[in-house]
Amino acid sequence: MKRSMSDGLSTQLAGSNTTRRGLFKGAAAGAGALALGSAAPTLTTAAQEGGGGVAIFASAVDIPNIDPAGGHDGAIATPQKHLYDTLHRHYGNPAQVVPWLATGHTVSDDAKTWTFTLDPNATFKDGSPVTADAVVYSTQRIIDLNQGVAWMFDGILPRDGVTAVDPQTVEFVLETPFAPFLHATTWIFVLNPAEVQANEKDGDQGQEWLLGNAAGSGPFTI
Repeated sequence: MKRSMSDGLSTQLAGSNTTRRGLFKGAAAGAGALALGSAAPTLTTAAQEGGGGVAIFASAVDIPNIDPAGGHDGAIATPQKHLYDTLHRHYGNPAQVVPWLATGHTVSDDAKTWTFTLDPNATFKDGSPVTADAVVYSTQRIIDLNQGVAWMFDGILPRDGVTAVDPQTVEFVLETPFAPFLHATTWIFVLNPAEVQANEKDGDQGQEWLLGNAAGSGPFTI
């Protein structure tokens, strides 16, 4: 099962009958936009009226931070999952781990080396390819900032344990065997390093900019 599956905001918001496939068609044709509010959960799209590709998502709780390395809770994860892609993703009910950016992976006999191949067709919103270097950057940024989901990798993955073997292959060498590591990869939202670095301020690794902006390869922009 690949990242083109029908999925998305409509399955997570009460009272909506809009599919990700329909929203994605609109976003591909024009400039998809995700607007975050503070009202009860609703989804309004021009696609419902046969129009363009704008989705407006309103949440009953505050969404103060959409930085993939900064915030981590249910409300924050909803926009993150539609702005960014991950190597694998939880999908379905009951949830299963399915490939997303990854087209496959191997695990060493000692269960410490995990190697993933990437979808060569995946691109960021600016059209540049999603590469192994981007996965390395995004993973190391999580560890560097030590916020959000960093706890999932503490004592498991050292900063220098993730490397790009080639543009489409990324390798993780763990400190110790960790059976749920595939589940942990569902929380490594892959950033476009060039876009983040272009918006850094005083060495903050783009934290201020990413509070309300996105640099991902997901079906929506903001």
